[in-house]
Amino acid sequence: MLIRYFTSNMPFQQLLGIIFTAILLWLGFLFGVETWSYREHAEPLAFILENVMQNQPYWAGVIALLSVLFQSLWINYLVHRIGFLSKTSYLAAFLYLLFTASLEGNLMPGTAVIGNFFALAVLNAMINAYYHKNTLRSVFHASLFAGIGSLFYFPVLGLWIFVIVVLIIYRQLTFREIFFSLLGLLPVLAGLFTFYFWKGDANAHFQILGQAFTTWKFMFKSTLPELLVGVMILIFILISVVYALIHQNERVIRVQRFIAMLNWYIILVILLSGYSFNLFQHIILLIPVAAIFLSSMLEGLRKKTIAESLIWIFIILVTVYRLESHLEAWFQIDFPTISLF
Repeated sequence: MLIRYFTSNMPFQQLLGIIFTAILLWLGFLFGVETWSYREHAEPLAFILENVMQNQPYWAGVIALLSVLFQSLWINYLVHRIGFLSKTSYLAAFLYLLFTASLEGNLMPGTAVIGNFFALAVLNAMINAYYHKNTLRSVFHASLFAGIGSLFYFPVLGLWIFVIVVLIIYRQLTFREIFFSLLGLLPVLAGLFTFYFWKGDANAHFQILGQAFTTWKFMFKSTLPELLVGVMILIFILISVVYALIHQNERVIRVQRFIAMLNWYIILVILLSGYSFNLFQHIILLIPVAAIFLSSMLEGLRKKTIAESLIWIFIILVTVYRLESHLEAWFQIDFPTISLF
């Protein structure tokens, strides 16, 4: 039912469904206690915004709602621009909303969610580069967005490597493209250094960053419902990527290159997950690609019954996770906390 609705030829009704889904999934975040978690010396813009919004959790939730709604529509636009879907569909937008609303709880709008704005901007710029729309300008913009995004969520800076890898996938890398990619990082790096030098704690800033990279580790620490939600998202990503790779040769060359681009995005984001305090917060950065691949796979399936059932199971798990504290109070139970390092 859900798959059929969001892939039907009723764009206006689908758009209303997307707005309703966003409000329904994010309503609980409008009354959160916290806004987000951050690393003060690594993410200065997150620190500044947190000071402004920590006493206004309602507005933090409203910003989160509007952010993910805009991001979901942006993802849907990219899916059709790449050519993954053959007809009008809002399935990618629905999946993006469903996945992003399933993690982080009252920490919304989390640093990774804000960072997703800039991750999507990087993807959009590299798609422009493929179509030779001011290639050097697109490379500059992609690097600039990666740098700005790192001021909210530092791992986004690693997408600069993604820019270089994508250029290699597209064609032979040139010195001018490397130069413009470095040039895009320059304003952010110069501004960052000036900011901390002006505050007088530049040494502390770079020391903390060094500690973050020297103590790199993957951390799992969550309650059982959150763990099940996170594992299901990873399973969805794995299945959809395998499906895309199996059917890759059936696609036109343009789509094949975009599939390779998105696979490298997944690899780099996973490698960058050691920075995060909690891996399931970092999963947010994987969700754009998960929505793209999974929507393409669901449209290509002849029989969608099993897929529909899995989506409903996921919705039930998300509901349990979102009502976790209430369920513990009503039934006098404690969900176990699982920590794996």
